[in-house]
Amino acid sequence: MMKIALSWEELLEQAAKKLGVRYEEIDKVGVGYPDIASAICKAHSNAVAGKYESSLSKLKREIAALTAWYPDQRKRDIFANYLQDLCPAWIITTNYDLVIEGLLTGRSMPLGPNDSLSSRKGIIPVFHLHGRRTNPEEIIIAQEDYVTLFRPTEYRQIKLALTIKESTTVLIGYGLGDVNVLTALDWSRNVFKAAETTYQSDVIQILRTESPN
Repeated sequence: MMKIALSWEELLEQAAKKLGVRYEEIDKVGVGYPDIASAICKAHSNAVAGKYESSLSKLKREIAALTAWYPDQRKRDIFANYLQDLCPAWIITTNYDLVIEGLLTGRSMPLGPNDSLSSRKGIIPVFHLHGRRTNPEEIIIAQEDYVTLFRPTEYRQIKLALTIKESTTVLIGYGLGDVNVLTALDWSRNVFKAAETTYQSDVIQILRTESPN
């Protein structure tokens, strides 16, 4: 179990090491992390003379193991109170870990990318847009995983865009680095533009940085 939460790059680097792939030899100039994940799988499948699909499955299992992380009890108590004060109606995360559920024990329901974004009354749905570590096969990490997100009538993209459009959304600690989230945000701002807004649908970004602008 990791003692800290890893960044996307650190996660791929550690997973590559677990698979015996030299991360420093992967071409990373001008490519995104999904492409790097695909390259790791290709390098692994070539090294073991196996199928690419098998290497991708192994990568996802390593990602699941590396995200088995929870903050200590002191931090859980602090941040659980913050979430309680926010009183969110729903939570969407691109993280694979279950840290949020650990802060909302008994008050949340984890949902995977193949689940509908809904829950019973009094329970906060935590929708893991890119999958949960408890189900490695549904993890979205490589380029081919992302391709499915951009199908014309893909539920996750439509639901995410409509949820942002119809609600006040707070982005916490998220730098808009994921292309499908950016796409949903752009779509939400450009649909029904001529219609009169009769409800609040602001997007508020909270991001800690040394040089804010």
